[in-house]
This record gives sequence, C-alpha cells and structure tokens, in this order.
Amino acid sequence: MKYGLTSLAAAALLMAGCSETTTPTSAGLEQAVFTALGGLEVGEVLRLTGADAADLMVGGQELERGFVFIPFNASRAAGRINVEVSGDGLGQTDPSGPGVASSRGAGATAPWLPNSSMHTVLNDRFRSVAEPRLDSFQRQRPVYRSVRREAAADLSGGNAEVGELVEINTSVAAGSFNEICESFDNRTGRVEAITDRAIIVGDVDNPAGGFTRADYESFGDEFDSLVDPTITSTFGEPSDIDGNDRVIIFFTRAVNELTTPGSQGFVGGFFYSRDLFLKEGAEACRASNAGEIFYILAPDPNAQASHVPHSRAAVFTAALGTIGHEYQHLINASRRIWIHGFSSFETTWLDEGLSHIGEELLFYADANVDPRSNIGASNLDSQTIVDAINRFGVSNLVRYGLYLENVTREAPTQPDDDLETRGAAWSFLRYLADQRAEDDAAFFFALVNTERTGFDNLAAVLDDEPLDWFQRWGVSVYTDDLVGGEAVSLLQQPSWDFRSLLPLLGIFEEPFPLRVRTLNPGQTVGFQVAATSSGYVRFTGGAGEVVRLSTTSGSVAPPSQLRVTVVRIE
Repeated sequence: MKYGLTSLAAAALLMAGCSETTTPTSAGLEQAVFTALGGLEVGEVLRLTGADAADLMVGGQELERGFVFIPFNASRAAGRINVEVSGDGLGQTDPSGPGVASSRGAGATAPWLPNSSMHTVLNDRFRSVAEPRLDSFQRQRPVYRSVRREAAADLSGGNAEVGELVEINTSVAAGSFNEICESFDNRTGRVEAITDRAIIVGDVDNPAGGFTRADYESFGDEFDSLVDPTITSTFGEPSDIDGNDRVIIFFTRAVNELTTPGSQGFVGGFFYSRDLFLKEGAEACRASNAGEIFYILAPDPNAQASHVPHSRAAVFTAALGTIGHEYQHLINASRRIWIHGFSSFETTWLDEGLSHIGEELLFYADANVDPRSNIGASNLDSQTIVDAINRFGVSNLVRYGLYLENVTREAPTQPDDDLETRGAAWSFLRYLADQRAEDDAAFFFALVNTERTGFDNLAAVLDDEPLDWFQRWGVSVYTDDLVGGEAVSLLQQPSWDFRSLLPLLGIFEEPFPLRVRTLNPGQTVGFQVAATSSGYVRFTGGAGEVVRLSTTSGSVAPPSQLRVTVVRIE
C-alpha cells in the first residue's frame, strides 16, 4: 500500500436480492426448516419469526457447514429482547473463523472523537417546548419567499463588512420556550470573510494559536465551491430569513466550552433551531439570532477554553466535515419551518443520520468517486481518496466501528443518540440508498422535504415497512464483503469495504470489530438485542449430524418481534 490512513479521529480522539426461502408455517415446521437449510447454498438465507424461530433444524450434510444465526429486534419502540440459543449436534466452531471478531463481553473504550451531540441536546430541549407553538407560528408568520433576495452581505439586515464587530448569542440554556428565548450569552465576533454563500465570523476571544484571516477565507471559498453545492443539491436550499443570501458560520470558543470532563468525544459544533424563530411577532424569541447560523469549534492548542486541547491543524482538517453536518441540520429545520410551513422537527436519530450522510457526500465530491464503489484498502493508492477520507470519512468510520463493538446493545434508532447510534444510522441510510435509490439525491431529498418524521417518514419514502429493511441491513453488517454467491446483493453494502478499512484505523481491539459470538457443543449463548438492531452467533453443522437449535427469550418462547435470519456462510 502506497499511502496509509492518518487517523485524525484516533489522534484527537465505514448494501442488498439475495435468495430468500419462504418462511414456513408452524405446521410441518421441522421438516420445512430442515429441508430449507439442508439445501441452502452459500449466501442463501432463511427467515423465521417469533415462535417459529424457537426450534430450528439444520445439518445432515456429509461435510461440515458454517452458518450464522442473526436474531433481530423488530420493534419501533426503544427496548431490548432477551435471546438465549443452544443446540444439539453442533460441530466445533473456530472462534477465529470467518466474520468472528471476539467473544469478549464489552467493547473497547471509545476514542476521543468529534461529536455533534450538543445539537441533539439543544434541539431535543427546544423541540419539546417549541413544537406546540409552531402551529400558531405558521398561521401568523410572514409569507416566506423562497426566491433569493438581492441583499447586502450582513448578519441581520445591516451592511456588515470584513473586520466589523458583531454580537452573537451563544446561550444554550434549558427551560421553557420563554426561558430559552430570554437567555443570553453574547459573544463578540469579527467578520473575517464574506463569500457568495457564507459569512465567516471569528470570536475575538478565541484562544491564541488559532485561525488567521487567510484560514477563514479558505473555509469560505470551500464552503462556496464544495459544501454548499454538494449539500443543497441533495437536501435543498436553506431558508433566508435574515435576507443576506448566506449562512453564518461562527467559529467560537463557546463551542469548546461545552465539552465537559468525562465526555465521550468532544463537541465539534452545533446548530440551534431557536435561531430560526424571529425576535418579534408571532411566538417571538428575543434570544434568537434570527438567521441561518451554526457554531463551530475554535482551535485551542493549549486547552484555554476547555480541558481538551485542539491543534490548529486538527481543527482545520475536520471543520468542513462538521460544517457539512450542521448545514444539513439547518436545511432540514429551516425547510420544515419556513419553506414548507410544517409544524414538526425531524426525529433525532433520522436527522443525525442524514447529517452524517451529508459528511459522506462531501467525501464523494472531494475524492471524485461515486457511491457503490466499495471504497476499501485497495483504493488507498490514491492520495486524493486518502485525503478525502481523513477530511470527511474518518469520523463516520470510527462511529460505525464503535457500533459494531456494541452491536446488540446499540442501534440506529436509540434515543440517547450516542456515537454508536450515529454510526449505525449513517450506515443504515447508506444501505437504503444503495439498495433502493435510483437517484441518491432524490431519495435523501424526499426524506428531508416532508412533514412526516422517523419511521413514518421512512415508510412513506420506501413505500415499504422500515423494520424489514433494518433486518436486511443487520444481515449485511455481517455478510458484506465476506459471503459470496450468485444472488447476494441484499447481503452487501456496496459503497464501503469496511472489513478492509476499519483495521487501518488502528483503534479497535479487533481488526474488524463486529461483536460475534460462537456456539459450540454444550453451550448456551445469551444476550440482549436492542430495537432495530441484530445479534450474531456463528455455529457449525457437524458432518453427518443434524443440529437442532433452540431459541428462547427469558426462558420462554420468543416474542413476535423477534425475527431470526440464518445465513449459510461456508
């Protein structure tokens, strides 16, 4: 390999018609299952649900055959299902065999990783108090003109110039709508660059050793040439309530100060939907900045603003990815409120997954490659691709790896919205696009430009049950770039070769960190599976033996929301 990944995340801190058998009914279950599994080729699967998954027979071949047993929690509501599986007639399964990462009980400690969770904290707070007011706001708000206005480059209707000082409220106080809208933490910023699509502002109190005006101008130029066209061509244009035809990007130590000791990662930036409310009129919010603005981490090499140092080089490399992430949040919220006149914000896990898709789109644009290219170690002889991964891909890769380490306890739809959830949500949305979308941009645009949220949003865009697709994606998490066969598209994640990329990050205990258990003679394997996530148990059918797997949930028959997929892998 000519070039290696330089893991910025580690220093500071990647989808499917397979052949499917018909699910048997309880009548004649044993013979149906035995016949189906006995005849499965590599890459073929069988799916069972609830009580039908309690007893499963496989084997009888002259040679040993390897399978993976994948229980899936088909529930929209957060929660976990107990799973216990044991078997008779098992062969011995090599713990280092295909796809088996580890039998340890807990994942590795998460690296110090950029984390936009402050957006989640702020907007979850604000959603609960603001959504009841959106109906009133929509009835009384000014008519929004989606046609761009010829306005001066300013922050709030004035005539700002490079070098001018402005006041920006960075308060993140909690409370009622009125309390949030009366809370101020004003910071003084200097306008450092004005481009066609952005106003770049730097906090005058940012720590020493930070960005120069040339750096800020560079961010503005790349926002215009890369970030704005890539993000808006997929998700749509943002609103322009302040009439300046631009978004405001505020590099401020206020972001650094939000990272608390013991945090999982650091706050790299945030968008606050409060700033899309006006200071006067219906549902006025005086504390709003009344414009399209988001807030980005400042370099802090000596940890003056918080307990975490951030070198200029590290922030410079990562900032555009964060900007792309927050831009999707701004577009999503502003189109719902101002352009479409809806009365709801998107569910957190889906909104975050879309923002991580935004980061990934910047990778494709920067690297000049297309989705479904199965980017892996073999592509790293291109310095362009290496640089683009380090700018826009490493954080997504690490988050997905963290999910794999904790796969049964975490899920794409977890309400806690931690790093693992973000990695899973991103991977799931990419899988959906790879499997279902003729046009990726149209697919993601449809998810953003709707009044529906969460599962209902996915169901409408897919015209299908999302849980079925969560289950298929969960199978591909194991089988991607591992299991071949004649009809295995549903088993693959065509855009990324995670099995070759994740080991290069050098931060996980296992080269490919998917948590896989092995089932051997005399054993019972037990664990819990979170809603919309899957577990993985590798087992072997002994030569000439008939294996009978028994599955329970809390020592009783599996509930209807437990679905099981069995894949022959060798």
